[in-house]
Amino acid sequence: MARVVPRVGGQMGQLEGTIRDRLIPALMKGRRNGGPPTQHDVWLRDVAALPVRLLGLGILKPTKTADRDYKTLAAASEAITEAILRGEDINADEHVKRGQKARAAHKEAVKEAAEKEWERLGSQSGQAASEDQCEEVRQSKEKRQSGWLTATLLKEHGMNLSPDEFRDAMTIRYQGRVGGEKSRCEGCGGRWSLQHVLNCPVGGLPTL
Repeated sequence: MARVVPRVGGQMGQLEGTIRDRLIPALMKGRRNGGPPTQHDVWLRDVAALPVRLLGLGILKPTKTADRDYKTLAAASEAITEAILRGEDINADEHVKRGQKARAAHKEAVKEAAEKEWERLGSQSGQAASEDQCEEVRQSKEKRQSGWLTATLLKEHGMNLSPDEFRDAMTIRYQGRVGGEKSRCEGCGGRWSLQHVLNCPVGGLPTL
């Protein structure tokens, strides 16, 4: 619908709110209890909208992409639209040419916007995100550790993840808070945190 209906982005607020308040927390092993979103909720949603290679999940924001997608499709189909309005034969070569130009411009604009957003989110340590979380964003290009999110997980090769395993991976990916009520490790008595779970000398639990 977003590609063929103009100015529909403003009507996507409810969908975007559901993604931010329900889908993203569910993926991150968390649940929101109502109320307005926190600064961290907004930051995490913004990160999830980034491409996977930039530490995102590729879950785009319909409120921001709808109008841009419509303009791209309108530009790509301009030759056909003009021919129909004038009652002329459609020039297939011109249609293909304009379509390629529109798609190339769209791709470049999306890439540029993602890079700017990546830089912004990597510098927002404080109330919105911890320094460790921002550092993960800043280092995402160099680490190149996002391939598993776009790989085809084959059960016969033991590559499929359970829901808990996937959410644990998300917690590690975004340096999230370890769930549960305990404050101390039952193995060594150390303070319970994500880094402790990963580095406990005694050993930890397989899930967070």
